[in-house]
Amino acid sequence: MKICILNGVSIGSTGQIAVDLCNALSHLGHSLLLVTGDKGPETLPCPHVRARNALETPFAKFGGRFLDNDGWTNVTGTNRALRRIASFSPDALILGNMHGMWIDTERVFRFAIKRHIPLYLLVHDNWWATGRCGNYLECPEIENKCQSCPNPLWYPRTLWKQKSGRHYGLKRELIGEARPTFLSNSKWALEALSSKGATDGCKAYVLGMPIDDGIFHPSVSAMEGYKQEKAVGFVCGNWTESKGLSFALKLAESLIKKGEKVHQHQLLARYKLFKCLHRLFCLWFKNHPVSHAFKGT
Repeated sequence: MKICILNGVSIGSTGQIAVDLCNALSHLGHSLLLVTGDKGPETLPCPHVRARNALETPFAKFGGRFLDNDGWTNVTGTNRALRRIASFSPDALILGNMHGMWIDTERVFRFAIKRHIPLYLLVHDNWWATGRCGNYLECPEIENKCQSCPNPLWYPRTLWKQKSGRHYGLKRELIGEARPTFLSNSKWALEALSSKGATDGCKAYVLGMPIDDGIFHPSVSAMEGYKQEKAVGFVCGNWTESKGLSFALKLAESLIKKGEKVHQHQLLARYKLFKCLHRLFCLWFKNHPVSHAFKGT
């Protein structure tokens, strides 16, 4: 079977997942093609295509950060990647992290729909349910189909225009036409999508993901002074409100009330710093002449 995997990067959390999938599926005898927005690792078990080169990168980033096209940008790079995918003639497309200013999601969907190629979406956040952000966190605007995003600085952020309403509708349209299969190791993530109707008419599966405790385990310094045999870990590359930090703190508070010891000072410090910087930037941008020049565009 020929399988093409698309993901924004080949490193980090989602990147490692994409590479691990390539390795696992290759060992099972399948032919793989990996498409990412970066150069890719030095060694891969399959051919690799870079969908965003050095010349396209600044234009793609401008489209993402200022025109709110994160996930819908880099037309030339996307077309080049799709030509390579077409020559590979895959039996299935697996889409990982599509936001990240590296590819035009609509063109990928249209490509698959036209050629009747089954689509599989790897879910790691709420991006498929929203008009822009990766985690709506019960944002009231999602009930209004994200017509006016109240948190434009949440990842993936936009500094000028807002197209959240358009992209919300476009995602629902593409999902309705392609009927992809949603896959996730998180029951919560799929339930969050389902509760907003993003998976309506589509198959969705929760896949168990074992953790290699030879790699992922509490460090000696982190667990110093703690003798309990059980621990709950909150893992994130960059803790912010949009990543659910407030929920982690609420859980920590509830555990403290039950008499449990919680190592939360680093989370709390980062949370307070983030809130302070976020408010300062919003205040600056609101009163800056640049924002008034863009008003109504």
